[in-house]
Amino acid sequence: MKHIVLFKFEDKSKLLEAGSLLKKIYEKLKNEYKVILDYDFKVNCLDNDSNMDIILFVELASEAALPVYINHDEHKLFLERFKGLGLISKSVIDI
Repeated sequence: MKHIVLFKFEDKSKLLEAGSLLKKIYEKLKNEYKVILDYDFKVNCLDNDSNMDIILFVELASEAALPVYINHDEHKLFLERFKGLGLISKSVIDI
């Protein structure tokens, strides 16, 4: 299963910091806690107000793994820290 999230930030100067934070936490979720199988993310390359800023792809073993991931303390920490960097919007799709 893939869990895909789009993030939008108020301050575009925070995107580098957001990317570093994402990598740090998702490496733990993958390698230390074994909550996810894999992840990847990309930062938007165009400065367009209607565009989202970061896309995150999370690979999970199954649909049953989604609530384990969503409720994991590291995931909750990630969301709080992203909010602290000025997260103003997010959209999710699970496929």
